[in-house]
Amino acid sequence: GIITRTTNRNHGLNVRSLCLLLQTMILTKLHYASPLWLGSNLDVYKGFWNKIIMKITGATLNPSRDLVEIVLQLPPLHIQLEILTVKFLCKTLSDKDFVTGTLAQAEGSLYKEFFSQFLALKKFLILKHGTELGANKHRSLNIIDSLSLPNINFIYTTNEMKNYQQVIWLEDVIRRNSFFGYGSEMNSTCTNLATLILQKGSLMNKWCLFSHSTTKKVDSFLLDYIHNNSLLFGHSRAAITSNQDENICPFCCAAEDNAYHQLIECKELQDESHQLLLSELQDNDDDSRMPAALMMKIIAPKNSYIHQLFIKRVKFLISQHHFLESKLLPAQ
Repeated sequence: GIITRTTNRNHGLNVRSLCLLLQTMILTKLHYASPLWLGSNLDVYKGFWNKIIMKITGATLNPSRDLVEIVLQLPPLHIQLEILTVKFLCKTLSDKDFVTGTLAQAEGSLYKEFFSQFLALKKFLILKHGTELGANKHRSLNIIDSLSLPNINFIYTTNEMKNYQQVIWLEDVIRRNSFFGYGSEMNSTCTNLATLILQKGSLMNKWCLFSHSTTKKVDSFLLDYIHNNSLLFGHSRAAITSNQDENICPFCCAAEDNAYHQLIECKELQDESHQLLLSELQDNDDDSRMPAALMMKIIAPKNSYIHQLFIKRVKFLISQHHFLESKLLPAQ
């Protein structure tokens, strides 16, 4: 309602505030009794989730979903559903009342929905108890038999559930194996980025990229330079117009234009912020100069000084884009 009307790419609530509102006001309602109904309706909510991502990022073109979800620490809907399902089953089985018998019958059912839910629970139990269950593969585990084992319980902690979420989320990203817009040769580096970020736990509180004090406009530009799919960059404009002349940097007019070029390579956009950021990012390893490798260092958690330099650099680039627009405006 009012949030949608008053928030756009340049104005309104920033990324940190939008994520907080999403988690407290929208997802709490969507998650209600979700193990019972959301699994068969995930396709219905794909468009809804896409609108949420576009609104929070301020993107004008569809960004890489995997990358943006990881940067914003917003798990995909099917990952959220799996976590909620495992929590529900753990709470039910830990009570050991008459419902346990019902679940025993459901475990043996060939119904697809039951099978996927119990498969998720078995994966969690293997991760939680490991060799104590005497089963290395979750498909061979019998839930009801495990109830009688002395050292096995279905009570979970917050850290255990966070760890499970990171594991299944990382598996999901690796399965697709690409979420950076710098070409297929970067896939392995992108997978390493997912591994680095998701293994650090909940990162939003540890980042200064999206703090409560930033503006929506700055946040939108930061995300543009992370996901690399924006009209700010010539390669995106060329893909839309099928005009390869658009794929030339408007500042130096000498190279293909993308986020990495503007951040690092363009000689017409080099100032103090460029030198400071480059000195922190590059080392003697040749692989560290690859675009995705540098972005890994920018996005990686706990690099607060690099985050600050990245924000400073993007703010300078914003001013240069505005200056370029002001020069072109009288000619239009």
